[in-house]
Amino acid sequence: MKRPLETIQRIGDKLIRDTPFEYQLEVAAVNHEFTNETTAGMQFVDFGRTFGLGRSALAIAWTLITAPEDMEMTVQIEHNDGCVLLLNGEKVYRRSGERDIQLVYDERSVEMRGQCKLRLKRGPNTFCVKSETRGKEWRFYMQPPSLKGAVVHDSSATPVIGLQGALHVDSKMLTTTKK
Repeated sequence: MKRPLETIQRIGDKLIRDTPFEYQLEVAAVNHEFTNETTAGMQFVDFGRTFGLGRSALAIAWTLITAPEDMEMTVQIEHNDGCVLLLNGEKVYRRSGERDIQLVYDERSVEMRGQCKLRLKRGPNTFCVKSETRGKEWRFYMQPPSLKGAVVHDSSATPVIGLQGALHVDSKMLTTTKK
């Protein structure tokens, strides 16, 4: 008499052996919706990849957050070392000093230590990140507050983040195409 585990293993082996698996890799579509449903809302800049590591440095990243109406939203942020955030030219966050990135990975969400309120006006809002490094890691993360993986269908309007509508930006930079 065969034991149940052996029977299950034989069935699994047959399925793997006889089932054709085909994979097609595609570039992920750009998602500009800035929402807290899944991790689609997480935005990040890897300054170290662009500018290198190993020395003290300062860099600036700029984008637009386009709001469908006047609104206020809280965002979670995480970064190394010093960071200043400007929304429409006004400082909304500042932290100086030496620090490491500490993302907390839950089963269905990522938690970040910092947060700030963004008072968005209807239409495009300029958002600027001034980030510094002492030479180690050099990244900036931002997302709407984590819902800890809860499935929430919020019917309220959500802002869009990215360079759509920015002057002098090549349209090829705004989307990815599937081939």
